[in-house]
Amino acid sequence: MKLLNWIVRFLQDRTDAFKLVLGILIATVGTLGAIHLLEEHLIERWYEGGEYRGQYKDGERHGHGVLQFPKGARYSGSFRDGRPDGQGTLILESGSKYVGKFKDGEIHGKGTYKLKNGGQYIGEFRDGELHGRGTFISGDGTKYIGEFRDSDKHGWGTFTIPSEAQYVGEFKRGRIYGQGRLTFSSGTRYVGGFKDGDFHGEGTLILFDGRVQKGTWVDGEYQEE
Repeated sequence: MKLLNWIVRFLQDRTDAFKLVLGILIATVGTLGAIHLLEEHLIERWYEGGEYRGQYKDGERHGHGVLQFPKGARYSGSFRDGRPDGQGTLILESGSKYVGKFKDGEIHGKGTYKLKNGGQYIGEFRDGELHGRGTFISGDGTKYIGEFRDSDKHGWGTFTIPSEAQYVGEFKRGRIYGQGRLTFSSGTRYVGGFKDGDFHGEGTLILFDGRVQKGTWVDGEYQEE
């Protein structure tokens, strides 16, 4: 049972491995050095090296534009009342890239976020956080498909570690918690309750050799009658 508990905890660790909080500090890019108006386009430059080129309205960035941050990050897309709003592309200093919807300067709506290390999230965002339904695939192929709340896996989802294990069931604040089914590549499987990544409550463990343990579990340990 120690090996099974270790694999469950390994699965839980992978559950906590991805967090994304993105914010764009539009109002304080740097010290404004110069402003140029060219017909319907505005060029703003900052002493620190940042620059905005694009459309404007009533003195604000409004319409399509490109905002280059001093340290290398770059936003290209729609602006409204001075802030990213609508469809856009954000490339971070690290090389990670987001393509999708923005609202009032925050990532908000549906989009795709690709990490430099090969990981990728496709799904819904709210106020810069993963929120709603989405799919996250890590660089090593680990995959989660399901619900998110405030960048945590929360609700119903499917979590798969290739060639090792798959969990289908409930998550709570990023933890495996509630009812679910855990299946190992060996054929061993468990169906029942979980708490913080451990077998907990009523459940049935079916071992690869056909043996069955059915009953009550507490913090990963089977309770003998």
